[in-house]
Amino acid sequence: MKFYSLILIYALSMTSANIFLKFASQAQGLRWWIFFALANATGFASVIALPFALKLSNPNLVYALAIGGGFTFLQLASCLLFREPLSSWQWGGIALITLGIVLLQIRS
Repeated sequence: MKFYSLILIYALSMTSANIFLKFASQAQGLRWWIFFALANATGFASVIALPFALKLSNPNLVYALAIGGGFTFLQLASCLLFREPLSSWQWGGIALITLGIVLLQIRS
């Protein structure tokens, strides 16, 4: 359970850091600094969570779950927050990444 919590912390903090960087790219002056600071503060949690997750499992599994999950969350968050529609190919990519994450959990 601790392992999956660390993976979720990584994925969510990576997603939020990238969302804040997108907001920073659209801002100027003080707002730019605020969004930039928020991106770094939330992204710091991913830097902390990943090494602890790596202690608990194999690196190939950790990286696939953390980065694949973070990328999937980021695509969905971008679609919702920035009203950027996803094409059917992009939805297919999200589905394939999700399927890959599920398949990685199967133990022989």
